[in-house]
Amino acid sequence: MKEEKVKIKNQSQEILGILHIPDVETDKAIIIAHGYGGYIFTGRFRFIAQEFCKSGYTVLRFAFRGYNSETGDPSPLQFKNLTISGETSDLKSAIDFMNDKGYKRLGFASESLGGAIFLLLNDKRIKVAALWSVNIHIKSIFDDLYGEKIIKELGEKGVAIYTSHTTGKSFEISKNFWEEVKQIGDISEDKIRKINCPMLIIHGTKDQYFSTQVAKDLYNFANEPKKLFIVEGANHTFTEPKYQRRLIDSILDWFEKWIA
Repeated sequence: MKEEKVKIKNQSQEILGILHIPDVETDKAIIIAHGYGGYIFTGRFRFIAQEFCKSGYTVLRFAFRGYNSETGDPSPLQFKNLTISGETSDLKSAIDFMNDKGYKRLGFASESLGGAIFLLLNDKRIKVAALWSVNIHIKSIFDDLYGEKIIKELGEKGVAIYTSHTTGKSFEISKNFWEEVKQIGDISEDKIRKINCPMLIIHGTKDQYFSTQVAKDLYNFANEPKKLFIVEGANHTFTEPKYQRRLIDSILDWFEKWIA
């Protein structure tokens, strides 16, 4: 098993990824994406990718725009360029990248906002998906994350400073992202019902940002085959080792069942 740094071009944008390549040749692959203000190059995501790779998958974990394309670090200078439409375009480019490399049996796994981006894109080349801590009620979650002060500053100045609840790092955010969030509101039932790949929906009962009801809402809208896995005691990012293990095992079981 080896790791390889890759750069994925998306028009004028360049995003950074890490490719995990198993010892045995395969046409099965998993793309992993992160959430809002998250960081795909943490030890946590590296461990998840390695475990997938040990099970015979080539794995791509990549950073959405807003991260330094050389180091993968969250970039205070670039984070303000992040938009929903931009992240959707970045995910498509990551799928293009893996498809061009010959991986036709593609799975997708993501935390939080990355899962919502997947739902908005609905790329038919993804054959199976596993989403944890995802919220389809986009505006309501950002209402809570930002609060009145930030929302007011975005309206008056066009920019504001947001401190990530996940990493504790502060970034300048732009009105462009917030305007897209308002426009989307909720990811609609009609949009979700257009997604036909098998979907595993995972949520912890100790999620700090939203309740298990949002996972149940997504499950109710999703097509069969689908599965809802509520993990008692897990937080938003499944950081505790025992919950992380359950997350990984449930995703691998789901992918092995449905990836064709």
